[in-house]
Amino acid sequence: MMIPTIPTPDELLDKGFRRGKKQADLMRTQKIPKHLKGKRIEERRVITSCQVIKDKLKSILDSVPDIEDLPPFYQDYIDITVGVDDMKQALGGLNWAYGILTQLEKEYGSKIRKNPSEKATTLQKQAYGRIASVVNKIKKDLDFLDFAKANLRNMPTIDFDATTIVIAGFPNVGKSTLLNQISGADPQIANYPFTTKGIQIGHVERHWKSIQIIDTPGLLDRPVLEMNDIELNAIVTLEHLADAILFIFDASETCGFGLESQYNLLKQIEKIFDNIPVIYLFNKMDLIEDTSYVEQYVDELDNSIFISAIEGEGIDKINKVLDSVKKIERNEEYLTYFSCKDRKGKYVSWSSSENNYTLLNFWASWDKASVSVRDSLAKMVKEFPEKKFRVLNISLDYEKKKWLEACKEDSKQWIEICDYKGWSNQVVKQNNIHKLPANILIDRNRKVLGKDLTEKDLYTTVEQLIKKEEKK
Repeated sequence: MMIPTIPTPDELLDKGFRRGKKQADLMRTQKIPKHLKGKRIEERRVITSCQVIKDKLKSILDSVPDIEDLPPFYQDYIDITVGVDDMKQALGGLNWAYGILTQLEKEYGSKIRKNPSEKATTLQKQAYGRIASVVNKIKKDLDFLDFAKANLRNMPTIDFDATTIVIAGFPNVGKSTLLNQISGADPQIANYPFTTKGIQIGHVERHWKSIQIIDTPGLLDRPVLEMNDIELNAIVTLEHLADAILFIFDASETCGFGLESQYNLLKQIEKIFDNIPVIYLFNKMDLIEDTSYVEQYVDELDNSIFISAIEGEGIDKINKVLDSVKKIERNEEYLTYFSCKDRKGKYVSWSSSENNYTLLNFWASWDKASVSVRDSLAKMVKEFPEKKFRVLNISLDYEKKKWLEACKEDSKQWIEICDYKGWSNQVVKQNNIHKLPANILIDRNRKVLGKDLTEKDLYTTVEQLIKKEEKK
């Protein structure tokens, strides 16, 4: 994401006022009736200053794409890196400033034209004071966007049309070496918000087929129980991309991890990527003489390949397997990233690191059927663990007072939100909701698991999902 250079408030004001002065000086050279000249000079100074500052704000706003229009991978990437809600809030601040400056431009342009010439300078100074006040109020927004620019500078370039292979395994098992062998060139290195060493992406063309190989050091190389929320969210983002996983064992155990630990890591990754095929590679076979210890794990894993990445042994076999990997057609429906404010003004998003499953429940105080459904949900939600399930109640009310009167108390599992736009609510429009009651069940990755579920079906579905997780 290419965000332009973000100025400080002082830089914005300095640029605007300097350009305003230059235009005022040009106006002084023009032949204008004496009784109008002073007014024209100060009017031009104010209007030019506002326009210059507005143009810079607009260039920033125009440079940032709508998050909702980006592929799910990038939506999650931005959220993990800088926070989508914080980004929206900062852009909203700039948009607010743009609107106020437009008003000031019109207001003081009119005042200067209508008042006597001797008041023009006073009005200009008054306008400058208000312009400065507006720009200084968005300092925190400009600071955030400068932070976002720095952190999104190295956002990886993903080829969504290519077949994508994700490499997994403990540190020092030979992942980078293998990546270099397969891609035949130095891989692209980019910082990644959830890794310590940066993501590595290798590209190879085989038989008119583009293959993209991703290694994420520091991510898929430690037990899931040891991962923080950011790492867990990162794994979810990779789920958008992976068509196959290359899991690498260090058969020699010289990496510092025994085969048993490596095998346990594999099983955890298979649980996470349960719908993605895994290719098993036993590396550093050149370092061991007795393979009997390795064979017990090979017997558990079909189609294992013995290799020596550093010697290039077994690479041909890997390439043949990669040739057979088919791109996964991800026909699953995902909700577009969106968020809005709760009653306390805090942003609430669909995705959450705390709740595995979220029900978006659509209702309105003026619709008795949806109110009845909502009341039933309020009783049901307490039957599930707090970190497993929650309900986001999206009201289609137009009046704040009526909505608040009908709301229930918020909790970690029960959240009430409303933007007072009724049927014009963005989520309602995006999901083609035309009647109440309505609901959408999603997982933490915003994958749609069900729509318009009855209370009984919802309970059964969530219960089964939680049980399935516990069995993994």
